[in-house]
Amino acid sequence: MPALLLGSTAALGQTGVGQVHESMQDRRIQDEQIQHQLAVGKHSAAVAAQESHSNVVQAKKETKVSLKAEELQQHPDLIVRAMLAAILQNHGEHVVFLLPYYEKLPESMREREVEYWAKAIVAREKQQWTQAIRLYRHVLAEHADWVHVRLQLAMVLFANKEWEAAADQFQKVRSEQGLPQEVVGYIDQYLQAIQAQNRWKFYGGLSYLNDKNINNAPKQSDLGGGWRADQPESGEGVSFNVGVGKKWNWGKGWFNEGRVDTHGKYYWNNQRYNELTARVSVGGGFQNAKQTLTLLPFKEHTWYAGGRQGNKALKSFSHNTGVALEWNYGFHPQWQANVYAEAARQKYRTRQHLNGKNHFTSATVAYLPNAKQYWFAGLDRSYNRARDGDDSFIRKGLRVGWGQEWGKGLSTRLSASYAHRDYRAAGFFRKVQHNQETGLQASIWHRGVHIWGITPRLTWTYHQVNSNLPLYTYHKHRMFIELSKQF
Repeated sequence: MPALLLGSTAALGQTGVGQVHESMQDRRIQDEQIQHQLAVGKHSAAVAAQESHSNVVQAKKETKVSLKAEELQQHPDLIVRAMLAAILQNHGEHVVFLLPYYEKLPESMREREVEYWAKAIVAREKQQWTQAIRLYRHVLAEHADWVHVRLQLAMVLFANKEWEAAADQFQKVRSEQGLPQEVVGYIDQYLQAIQAQNRWKFYGGLSYLNDKNINNAPKQSDLGGGWRADQPESGEGVSFNVGVGKKWNWGKGWFNEGRVDTHGKYYWNNQRYNELTARVSVGGGFQNAKQTLTLLPFKEHTWYAGGRQGNKALKSFSHNTGVALEWNYGFHPQWQANVYAEAARQKYRTRQHLNGKNHFTSATVAYLPNAKQYWFAGLDRSYNRARDGDDSFIRKGLRVGWGQEWGKGLSTRLSASYAHRDYRAAGFFRKVQHNQETGLQASIWHRGVHIWGITPRLTWTYHQVNSNLPLYTYHKHRMFIELSKQF
């Protein structure tokens, strides 16, 4: 008959005939050790649950009590204590044993999220990875600060080979202040294991488009001097991006990598503005626990329907040849830096006055004070040198943003940008063009809502351009739903 051994730690022993033995601690796997360390160093979900049941959780004395399974049913307070200890210490077999008893407790003694957490562990023990991930995410949707749950979710995502999602959760846990160094070391080992995967990576996104000014028409159609600008055109459709990548690791941190990326827009009611871009990159780099450096020569081709003067058919528009440099560096558990640089030679099929060289550089710093919040700021610089001076420009920009996981499953992301674009020479209007560009973006989503494993986001964007040339002054609002997935 199964039996239960309880003490000041509410430890549950192995089920079987007779009394349980305390030797089960010797059989904990590495992830359980991580959980134990977190319990020592951090406020956790289980602690919060224990506080809600303080009248039954507090042990009155250190004396151990031995109970058989049939006796356990007569002591609901001990079931609560044992369940909390089992999920806190990530004892899968103990949770499996206790869950049927916990589910039979009066509703007033059960915590809904503790029950979901226990069911997630049970699903994990049965290697039902998808079910476990769904349940863990349900708990985090309500309690984004429960670090134990987030870490267990990361491990399950790792076991299910969802590398990108696992790395994201590990990084969030790593950002928590006060983590024991042993725990940080375990997380780094997981991150290194993810980096070392010779894996295929697939990713994609889809957004609904309803653009009321698809051709970026100016606010004022009367430009003076008898000149009139085109009227705004609308377009309804989707924007999309699809990509695939493969990494080959050669040891000591060195690797080769290949990528194919595509993105574009399709308007079903105004196909003259459809566009498609495809890029093929092949290169290599170096990586370790703190940084990844990648050099990727690329070839890119763009097709465009032609706009107002075009038709529904996509036609070759331009092709670029260049090289991109990516550097990601985690110089602190809470601080990350990213640098991206690209140099390319661009050629246009018909608009040959745009032929030339383009250089782009971007630097971003992100701060993660904890697992449910992040801030970022970045600087951008573009230098486009076309054949004609009035098509050549330097653009300098600034970006800031804030992401937050709230209670009740809600998450938000806010960002703002500002840029100044200066052209090199006067054009048709005999003035050198100078533009000021402002952008705002706000997204909201519910972490507990999933469609085929994808969480939809509702996003609003605003883009405004003020120019010394009225033809290039415009603004637009967009509201859309976006879906994205990496696997």
